[in-house]
Amino acid sequence: MKLLKIFPKNFINLILGRSVLNIADSFYMVAVTIALVEVYNIEASTLTSFALIGMIPSLVAFSYSYFFNKIKNTKFWILCFQIMHIILVSLLIFALVNKAHITFIFIYNFLFNLVNCVLTSLNVKVTPEVLYNDNNLIKKSVDIQYFTSNSLDILSNFVASLLLGFITYLSLMQLSIPIFLAGVYFFTKLNMNKNIQTTEETEETEEVVEASIVGNIKTLFSRNAASKIIVIEAFLSGATDLLLKLLPLYLISINIDVKWLALVLSVWRGADLVGAMVAPFVKVPPKNFFYMDYLISGTSFLLVFIIDNSYLKLLFFFITFVVIGVSGNFFEKMIYDDYEGEDFGAIHTIITSFYSVFGVLFLLIPFVYDNIKVLGVSLNILTIMFGLGIFVLLKFEKR
Repeated sequence: MKLLKIFPKNFINLILGRSVLNIADSFYMVAVTIALVEVYNIEASTLTSFALIGMIPSLVAFSYSYFFNKIKNTKFWILCFQIMHIILVSLLIFALVNKAHITFIFIYNFLFNLVNCVLTSLNVKVTPEVLYNDNNLIKKSVDIQYFTSNSLDILSNFVASLLLGFITYLSLMQLSIPIFLAGVYFFTKLNMNKNIQTTEETEETEEVVEASIVGNIKTLFSRNAASKIIVIEAFLSGATDLLLKLLPLYLISINIDVKWLALVLSVWRGADLVGAMVAPFVKVPPKNFFYMDYLISGTSFLLVFIIDNSYLKLLFFFITFVVIGVSGNFFEKMIYDDYEGEDFGAIHTIITSFYSVFGVLFLLIPFVYDNIKVLGVSLNILTIMFGLGIFVLLKFEKR
Protein backbone atom coordinates (compact mmCIF):
# COMPACT_ATOMS: atom_id res chain seq x y z
CA MET A 1 0.00 0.00 0.00
CA LYS A 2 2.91 2.40 0.72
CA LEU A 3 4.13 1.89 -2.83
CA LEU A 4 0.74 2.87 -4.22
CA LYS A 5 0.84 6.22 -2.36
CA ILE A 6 3.66 7.51 -4.60
CA PHE A 7 1.42 7.21 -7.68
CA PRO A 8 -1.25 9.72 -8.72
CA LYS A 9 -4.92 8.76 -8.39
CA ASN A 10 -4.94 8.59 -12.18
CA PHE A 11 -2.69 5.51 -12.08
CA ILE A 12 -4.84 3.87 -9.38
CA ASN A 13 -7.86 4.20 -11.68
CA LEU A 14 -5.85 2.62 -14.50
CA ILE A 15 -4.89 -0.36 -12.30
CA LEU A 16 -8.48 -0.77 -11.05
CA GLY A 17 -9.80 -0.58 -14.60
CA ARG A 18 -7.36 -3.20 -15.86
CA SER A 19 -8.00 -5.42 -12.84
CA VAL A 20 -11.76 -5.66 -13.24
CA LEU A 21 -11.34 -6.23 -16.99
CA ASN A 22 -8.95 -9.08 -16.21
CA ILE A 23 -11.61 -10.63 -13.97
CA ALA A 24 -14.31 -10.22 -16.63
CA ASP A 25 -12.07 -11.76 -19.30
CA SER A 26 -11.43 -14.79 -17.09
CA PHE A 27 -15.14 -15.29 -16.42
CA TYR A 28 -15.84 -15.09 -20.15
CA MET A 29 -13.10 -17.52 -21.21
CA VAL A 30 -14.02 -20.19 -18.64
CA ALA A 31 -17.73 -19.90 -19.46
CA VAL A 32 -17.32 -20.12 -23.24
CA THR A 33 -15.15 -23.26 -22.95
CA ILE A 34 -17.79 -25.03 -20.89
CA ALA A 35 -20.52 -23.83 -23.26
CA LEU A 36 -18.81 -25.46 -26.24
CA VAL A 37 -18.80 -28.84 -24.50
CA GLU A 38 -22.28 -28.68 -22.96
CA VAL A 39 -24.23 -27.05 -25.79
CA TYR A 40 -22.44 -28.30 -28.90
CA ASN A 41 -20.80 -31.57 -27.69
CA ILE A 42 -17.71 -30.70 -29.71
CA GLU A 43 -14.83 -33.08 -30.45
CA ALA A 44 -11.11 -32.53 -29.91
CA SER A 45 -10.46 -31.17 -33.42
CA THR A 46 -13.30 -28.63 -33.12
CA LEU A 47 -12.13 -27.53 -29.67
CA THR A 48 -8.60 -26.94 -30.95
CA SER A 49 -9.97 -25.13 -34.03
CA PHE A 50 -11.80 -22.80 -31.68
CA ALA A 51 -8.58 -22.12 -29.76
CA LEU A 52 -6.53 -21.67 -32.95
CA ILE A 53 -8.94 -19.15 -34.45
CA GLY A 54 -8.91 -17.26 -31.15
CA MET A 55 -5.10 -17.04 -31.34
CA ILE A 56 -4.99 -15.45 -34.81
CA PRO A 57 -5.21 -11.83 -33.51
CA SER A 58 -2.13 -12.26 -31.31
CA LEU A 59 -0.20 -14.00 -34.09
CA VAL A 60 -0.77 -11.12 -36.54
CA ALA A 61 -0.60 -8.28 -34.00
CA PHE A 62 2.58 -6.97 -35.66
CA SER A 63 0.55 -6.17 -38.79
CA TYR A 64 -1.47 -3.45 -37.09
CA SER A 65 0.78 -2.42 -34.19
CA TYR A 66 2.27 0.39 -36.32
CA PHE A 67 -1.03 2.29 -36.20
CA PHE A 68 -1.01 2.57 -32.40
CA ASN A 69 1.62 5.33 -32.59
CA LYS A 70 -0.80 7.30 -34.79
CA ILE A 71 -3.59 7.28 -32.18
CA LYS A 72 -3.98 10.64 -30.46
CA ASN A 73 -6.97 10.16 -28.11
CA THR A 74 -6.02 6.87 -26.45
CA LYS A 75 -8.69 7.08 -23.74
CA PHE A 76 -11.46 7.42 -26.34
CA TRP A 77 -10.32 4.30 -28.22
CA ILE A 78 -9.92 2.28 -25.02
CA LEU A 79 -13.51 3.08 -24.07
CA CYS A 80 -14.71 2.23 -27.60
CA PHE A 81 -13.06 -1.19 -27.51
CA GLN A 82 -14.34 -1.89 -23.99
CA ILE A 83 -17.87 -1.19 -25.18
CA MET A 84 -17.23 -3.59 -28.08
CA HIS A 85 -16.35 -6.20 -25.43
CA ILE A 86 -19.76 -5.82 -23.81
CA ILE A 87 -21.60 -5.95 -27.15
CA LEU A 88 -19.76 -9.12 -28.21
CA VAL A 89 -20.42 -10.91 -24.90
CA SER A 90 -24.11 -9.97 -25.16
CA LEU A 91 -24.26 -11.33 -28.73
CA LEU A 92 -22.57 -14.54 -27.61
CA ILE A 93 -25.05 -15.02 -24.76
CA PHE A 94 -27.94 -14.48 -27.21
CA ALA A 95 -26.41 -17.05 -29.61
CA LEU A 96 -25.95 -19.66 -26.86
CA VAL A 97 -29.46 -19.21 -25.47
CA ASN A 98 -30.90 -19.71 -28.95
CA LYS A 99 -28.42 -22.52 -29.78
CA ALA A 100 -27.26 -20.68 -32.89
CA HIS A 101 -24.95 -22.44 -35.33
CA ILE A 102 -21.46 -22.91 -33.85
CA THR A 103 -20.02 -20.70 -36.62
CA PHE A 104 -21.49 -17.66 -34.84
CA ILE A 105 -19.72 -18.68 -31.61
CA PHE A 106 -16.42 -18.95 -33.49
CA ILE A 107 -16.91 -15.51 -35.11
CA TYR A 108 -17.89 -13.75 -31.88
CA ASN A 109 -14.99 -15.32 -29.99
CA PHE A 110 -12.54 -14.35 -32.75
CA LEU A 111 -13.76 -10.73 -32.58
CA PHE A 112 -13.60 -10.82 -28.76
CA ASN A 113 -9.95 -11.91 -28.91
CA LEU A 114 -9.19 -9.27 -31.54
CA VAL A 115 -10.66 -6.58 -29.28
CA ASN A 116 -8.64 -8.00 -26.36
CA CYS A 117 -5.42 -7.91 -28.38
CA VAL A 118 -5.97 -4.28 -29.41
CA LEU A 119 -6.88 -3.30 -25.83
CA THR A 120 -3.66 -4.85 -24.50
CA SER A 121 -1.60 -2.67 -26.84
CA LEU A 122 -3.66 0.41 -26.00
CA ASN A 123 -3.14 -0.24 -22.28
CA VAL A 124 0.63 -0.29 -22.80
CA LYS A 125 0.41 2.95 -24.77
CA VAL A 126 -1.74 4.72 -22.16
CA THR A 127 0.53 4.11 -19.13
CA PRO A 128 2.98 7.00 -19.82
CA GLU A 129 0.02 9.30 -20.44
CA VAL A 130 -1.70 8.59 -17.11
CA LEU A 131 1.66 8.94 -15.32
CA TYR A 132 2.26 12.31 -17.01
CA ASN A 133 5.34 10.96 -18.82
CA ASP A 134 7.29 10.72 -15.54
CA ASN A 135 10.00 8.15 -16.36
CA ASN A 136 10.69 7.43 -12.70
CA LEU A 137 7.05 6.60 -11.99
CA ILE A 138 6.74 4.57 -15.19
CA LYS A 139 9.65 2.33 -14.13
CA LYS A 140 8.24 1.88 -10.61
CA SER A 141 4.79 1.09 -12.00
CA VAL A 142 6.06 -2.04 -13.78
CA ASP A 143 6.20 -4.02 -10.50
CA ILE A 144 2.60 -3.17 -9.61
CA GLN A 145 1.29 -3.88 -13.11
CA TYR A 146 3.07 -7.24 -13.25
CA PHE A 147 1.85 -8.27 -9.79
CA THR A 148 -1.79 -7.29 -10.34
CA SER A 149 -2.06 -8.84 -13.82
CA ASN A 150 -0.53 -12.18 -12.80
CA SER A 151 -2.21 -12.60 -9.41
CA LEU A 152 -5.61 -11.51 -10.73
CA ASP A 153 -5.32 -13.83 -13.71
CA ILE A 154 -4.83 -16.77 -11.34
CA LEU A 155 -7.43 -15.64 -8.78
CA SER A 156 -10.14 -14.72 -11.28
CA ASN A 157 -9.79 -18.00 -13.16
CA PHE A 158 -9.87 -19.86 -9.84
CA VAL A 159 -13.02 -18.01 -8.73
CA ALA A 160 -14.67 -18.51 -12.13
CA SER A 161 -13.91 -22.23 -12.04
CA LEU A 162 -15.20 -22.46 -8.47
CA LEU A 163 -18.42 -20.59 -9.32
CA LEU A 164 -19.18 -23.15 -12.03
CA GLY A 165 -19.84 -25.62 -9.23
CA PHE A 166 -22.80 -23.48 -8.15
CA ILE A 167 -24.03 -21.59 -11.23
CA THR A 168 -24.32 -22.34 -14.95
CA TYR A 169 -21.84 -21.24 -17.62
CA LEU A 170 -24.54 -18.85 -18.89
CA SER A 171 -24.85 -17.15 -15.49
CA LEU A 172 -21.07 -16.84 -15.31
CA MET A 173 -20.97 -15.19 -18.72
CA GLN A 174 -23.80 -12.82 -17.75
CA LEU A 175 -21.88 -11.96 -14.59
CA SER A 176 -18.95 -10.77 -16.72
CA ILE A 177 -21.04 -7.93 -18.25
CA PRO A 178 -21.38 -5.74 -15.10
CA ILE A 179 -17.67 -6.35 -14.43
CA PHE A 180 -16.82 -5.11 -17.93
CA LEU A 181 -19.00 -2.05 -17.19
CA ALA A 182 -17.00 -1.41 -14.00
CA GLY A 183 -13.85 -1.37 -16.15
CA VAL A 184 -15.43 1.23 -18.42
CA TYR A 185 -16.24 3.35 -15.34
CA PHE A 186 -12.64 3.38 -14.04
CA PHE A 187 -11.27 4.31 -17.46
CA THR A 188 -13.71 7.23 -17.75
CA LYS A 189 -12.08 8.61 -14.58
CA LEU A 190 -8.66 8.85 -16.25
CA ASN A 191 -7.13 12.28 -16.72
CA MET A 192 -5.01 12.22 -19.85
CA ASN A 193 -1.87 14.31 -20.31
CA LYS A 194 -2.31 16.23 -23.55
CA ASN A 195 1.34 17.29 -23.72
CA ILE A 196 3.04 13.94 -24.14
CA GLN A 197 6.01 14.17 -26.44
CA THR A 198 5.68 11.75 -29.31
CA THR A 199 8.60 9.95 -30.89
CA GLU A 200 9.51 11.27 -34.30
CA GLU A 201 8.78 8.89 -37.09
CA THR A 202 11.84 7.34 -38.67
CA GLU A 203 12.22 5.37 -41.85
CA GLU A 204 14.19 2.18 -41.74
CA THR A 205 15.31 0.18 -44.71
CA GLU A 206 14.40 -3.49 -44.92
CA GLU A 207 18.10 -4.31 -44.48
CA VAL A 208 18.29 -2.41 -41.16
CA VAL A 209 15.14 -4.08 -39.85
CA GLU A 210 16.42 -7.51 -40.87
CA ALA A 211 19.82 -6.85 -39.28
CA SER A 212 18.09 -5.74 -36.07
CA ILE A 213 16.02 -8.94 -35.92
CA VAL A 214 19.06 -11.16 -36.56
CA GLY A 215 21.02 -9.25 -33.91
CA ASN A 216 18.26 -9.75 -31.32
CA ILE A 217 18.09 -13.46 -32.06
CA LYS A 218 21.89 -13.71 -31.70
CA THR A 219 21.66 -11.90 -28.36
CA LEU A 220 19.02 -14.36 -27.16
CA PHE A 221 21.10 -17.39 -28.11
CA SER A 222 24.33 -15.90 -26.75
CA ARG A 223 23.37 -17.41 -23.38
CA ASN A 224 23.63 -21.15 -23.96
CA ALA A 225 21.65 -22.61 -21.04
CA ALA A 226 19.16 -19.74 -20.74
CA SER A 227 18.28 -19.76 -24.45
CA LYS A 228 17.72 -23.53 -24.41
CA ILE A 229 15.46 -23.20 -21.37
CA ILE A 230 13.50 -20.42 -23.11
CA VAL A 231 12.86 -22.62 -26.17
CA ILE A 232 11.98 -25.63 -23.98
CA GLU A 233 9.63 -23.49 -21.87
CA ALA A 234 7.84 -22.28 -25.01
CA PHE A 235 7.62 -25.87 -26.29
CA LEU A 236 6.27 -27.23 -22.98
CA SER A 237 3.89 -24.29 -22.63
CA GLY A 238 2.32 -25.28 -25.95
CA ALA A 239 2.16 -28.94 -24.85
CA THR A 240 0.56 -28.07 -21.50
CA ASP A 241 -1.95 -25.74 -23.12
CA LEU A 242 -2.97 -28.53 -25.49
CA LEU A 243 -3.56 -30.98 -22.63
CA LEU A 244 -5.55 -28.38 -20.68
CA LYS A 245 -7.66 -27.56 -23.75
CA LEU A 246 -8.48 -31.26 -24.10
CA LEU A 247 -9.23 -31.68 -20.39
CA PRO A 248 -13.06 -31.79 -20.76
CA LEU A 249 -12.74 -34.54 -23.36
CA TYR A 250 -10.26 -36.47 -21.20
CA LEU A 251 -12.73 -36.50 -18.30
CA ILE A 252 -15.41 -37.91 -20.59
CA SER A 253 -12.98 -40.57 -21.92
CA ILE A 254 -12.38 -41.89 -18.36
CA ASN A 255 -16.11 -41.85 -17.56
CA ILE A 256 -16.08 -38.79 -15.28
CA ASP A 257 -19.02 -36.42 -15.67
CA VAL A 258 -18.00 -33.12 -17.31
CA LYS A 259 -19.67 -31.26 -14.42
CA TRP A 260 -16.57 -32.17 -12.36
CA LEU A 261 -14.52 -30.03 -14.73
CA ALA A 262 -15.27 -27.06 -12.45
CA LEU A 263 -13.48 -28.83 -9.59
CA VAL A 264 -10.51 -29.76 -11.78
CA LEU A 265 -10.19 -26.18 -13.07
CA SER A 266 -10.40 -24.89 -9.49
CA VAL A 267 -7.58 -27.23 -8.44
CA TRP A 268 -5.50 -26.07 -11.42
CA ARG A 269 -5.93 -22.36 -10.63
CA GLY A 270 -5.55 -22.94 -6.89
CA ALA A 271 -2.28 -24.79 -7.52
CA ASP A 272 -1.07 -21.92 -9.74
CA LEU A 273 -1.82 -19.48 -6.94
CA VAL A 274 -0.03 -21.62 -4.34
CA GLY A 275 2.97 -21.82 -6.69
CA ALA A 276 3.05 -18.04 -7.11
CA MET A 277 2.92 -17.60 -3.32
CA VAL A 278 5.59 -20.23 -2.62
CA ALA A 279 8.02 -19.01 -5.33
CA PRO A 280 9.66 -16.15 -3.31
CA PHE A 281 10.63 -18.66 -0.60
CA VAL A 282 12.35 -21.10 -2.99
CA LYS A 283 16.06 -20.32 -2.79
CA VAL A 284 17.59 -21.91 -5.89
CA PRO A 285 19.66 -20.30 -8.69
CA PRO A 286 17.11 -19.54 -11.45
CA LYS A 287 18.55 -21.83 -14.15
CA ASN A 288 19.03 -24.70 -11.69
CA PHE A 289 15.33 -24.66 -10.85
CA PHE A 290 14.24 -25.74 -14.31
CA TYR A 291 15.65 -29.27 -14.40
CA MET A 292 13.92 -29.86 -11.04
CA ASP A 293 10.74 -28.33 -12.47
CA TYR A 294 10.73 -30.65 -15.51
CA LEU A 295 11.54 -33.75 -13.48
CA ILE A 296 8.89 -33.10 -10.81
CA SER A 297 6.09 -31.63 -12.94
CA GLY A 298 6.72 -34.13 -15.76
CA THR A 299 6.56 -37.09 -13.40
CA SER A 300 3.47 -35.89 -11.52
CA PHE A 301 1.58 -34.97 -14.71
CA LEU A 302 2.54 -38.35 -16.21
CA LEU A 303 1.00 -40.08 -13.17
CA VAL A 304 -2.26 -38.20 -13.82
CA PHE A 305 -2.58 -40.13 -17.08
CA ILE A 306 -1.40 -43.58 -15.97
CA ILE A 307 -2.97 -44.19 -12.53
CA ASP A 308 -6.63 -45.13 -12.12
CA ASN A 309 -7.54 -43.59 -8.77
CA SER A 310 -9.39 -40.26 -9.35
CA TYR A 311 -8.29 -38.76 -6.01
CA LEU A 312 -4.63 -39.50 -6.72
CA LYS A 313 -5.05 -38.07 -10.23
CA LEU A 314 -6.31 -34.84 -8.65
CA LEU A 315 -3.44 -34.80 -6.13
CA PHE A 316 -0.74 -35.20 -8.80
CA PHE A 317 -2.54 -32.66 -11.00
CA PHE A 318 -2.31 -30.19 -8.08
CA ILE A 319 1.41 -30.92 -7.53
CA THR A 320 2.10 -30.41 -11.26
CA PHE A 321 0.65 -26.91 -11.33
CA VAL A 322 2.14 -25.83 -8.01
CA VAL A 323 5.56 -26.49 -9.58
CA ILE A 324 4.54 -24.78 -12.84
CA GLY A 325 3.27 -21.80 -10.79
CA VAL A 326 6.71 -21.46 -9.18
CA SER A 327 8.34 -21.83 -12.60
CA GLY A 328 6.83 -18.59 -13.96
CA ASN A 329 8.56 -16.60 -11.22
CA PHE A 330 11.94 -18.24 -11.90
CA PHE A 331 11.61 -17.70 -15.64
CA GLU A 332 11.45 -13.92 -15.10
CA LYS A 333 14.40 -14.08 -12.68
CA MET A 334 16.47 -16.01 -15.22
CA ILE A 335 15.82 -13.41 -17.94
CA TYR A 336 16.89 -10.56 -15.64
CA ASP A 337 19.96 -12.50 -14.47
CA ASP A 338 21.24 -13.54 -17.90
CA TYR A 339 20.47 -10.59 -20.20
CA GLU A 340 21.21 -6.88 -20.20
CA GLY A 341 18.35 -4.51 -19.39
CA GLU A 342 18.51 -2.74 -22.75
CA ASP A 343 18.06 -6.08 -24.56
CA PHE A 344 15.09 -7.27 -22.51
CA GLY A 345 12.36 -5.68 -24.63
CA ALA A 346 13.60 -7.19 -27.89
CA ILE A 347 14.25 -10.56 -26.28
CA HIS A 348 10.78 -10.58 -24.75
CA THR A 349 9.30 -10.04 -28.23
CA ILE A 350 11.18 -13.06 -29.58
CA ILE A 351 10.11 -15.15 -26.57
CA THR A 352 6.49 -14.19 -27.22
CA SER A 353 6.89 -15.35 -30.82
CA PHE A 354 8.27 -18.70 -29.68
CA TYR A 355 5.29 -19.21 -27.36
CA SER A 356 2.80 -18.32 -30.09
CA VAL A 357 4.41 -20.61 -32.68
CA PHE A 358 4.52 -23.62 -30.35
CA GLY A 359 1.01 -22.84 -29.12
CA VAL A 360 -0.34 -23.04 -32.67
CA LEU A 361 1.71 -26.13 -33.62
CA PHE A 362 0.45 -28.11 -30.63
CA LEU A 363 -3.15 -27.12 -31.26
CA LEU A 364 -2.83 -28.63 -34.74
CA ILE A 365 -1.96 -32.07 -33.34
CA PRO A 366 -5.57 -33.23 -32.67
CA PHE A 367 -6.32 -32.82 -36.39
CA VAL A 368 -4.02 -35.77 -37.09
CA TYR A 369 -4.02 -37.59 -33.73
CA ASP A 370 -6.50 -37.24 -30.87
CA ASN A 371 -5.78 -40.01 -28.34
CA ILE A 372 -5.61 -37.77 -25.27
CA LYS A 373 -4.10 -40.35 -22.94
CA VAL A 374 -1.26 -41.22 -25.33
CA LEU A 375 -0.57 -37.51 -25.89
CA GLY A 376 -0.47 -36.92 -22.13
CA VAL A 377 1.91 -39.82 -21.50
CA SER A 378 4.22 -38.99 -24.45
CA LEU A 379 4.50 -35.25 -23.75
CA ASN A 380 5.26 -35.77 -20.07
CA ILE A 381 7.92 -38.39 -20.75
CA LEU A 382 9.46 -35.77 -23.06
CA THR A 383 9.27 -33.21 -20.22
CA ILE A 384 11.23 -35.57 -17.94
CA MET A 385 13.85 -36.05 -20.68
CA PHE A 386 14.18 -32.26 -21.00
CA GLY A 387 14.82 -32.11 -17.25
CA LEU A 388 17.63 -34.64 -17.50
CA GLY A 389 19.06 -32.79 -20.51
CA ILE A 390 19.14 -29.41 -18.70
CA PHE A 391 20.75 -31.09 -15.66
CA VAL A 392 23.56 -32.47 -17.85
CA LEU A 393 23.95 -29.13 -19.69
CA LEU A 394 24.36 -27.19 -16.44
CA LYS A 395 26.91 -29.71 -15.16
CA PHE A 396 29.00 -29.20 -18.32
CA GLU A 397 28.70 -25.37 -18.00
CA LYS A 398 30.25 -25.49 -14.52
CA ARG A 399 33.34 -27.35 -15.78
